[in-house]
Amino acid sequence: MYMDSKHYERLYPHLLPFANKIARDSHEANDLIQEAWLRSMKHSYIFELELPKQRAWFFKTMKRMLIDERRKHSRVQNEWAVDDGILLKSCSRILAKWKCH
Repeated sequence: MYMDSKHYERLYPHLLPFANKIARDSHEANDLIQEAWLRSMKHSYIFELELPKQRAWFFKTMKRMLIDERRKHSRVQNEWAVDDGILLKSCSRILAKWKCH
């Protein structure tokens, strides 16, 4: 089935409240909808489903995308925290040695 702007216009009013509920702000909500829409193009069977099942697919996809993004962001922050901790310990050792001399 061919996906066109009519599909998007039909689904968007259903997707926006959910995206706004789970996202941090309206920009993130719209990004979620757009990314989910792009993913749906790889799975054209979705548009052959009834509207409630289409919505369910989009809701689940947006939720998973958001979880994945938050996990990825959390890992990056944790990596920086570990790096900063190692750097702080190294600097403390260097300063301690320097003060002794």
